[in-house]
Amino acid sequence: MVKIARNHNSLMSNVKNYTISKEIIIEKHKDFLSKKILWGLCKEVANYYILKSDYMKAKEYIKKSFTFKFDLKKLCQFTAILIAPFWIKFL
Repeated sequence: MVKIARNHNSLMSNVKNYTISKEIIIEKHKDFLSKKILWGLCKEVANYYILKSDYMKAKEYIKKSFTFKFDLKKLCQFTAILIAPFWIKFL
């Protein structure tokens, strides 16, 4: 279990730092966390990178999410990133 305390001065209030911490959790604890939790973390990280227009990192985390759970919506996002990355924000 992980307990996260959030306040205005914490590192977790910064979205970029919060996302980086999720990436570290995915890599460090992938053998111990359930596939459902890992899938959710990958999905959140991928969505962050999509909003930041970093489509290479978004693709990486969408691919990782497929190893934990197949999701048709994520497959559509992945396909959209491959075809026309700038459209993904509108989807």
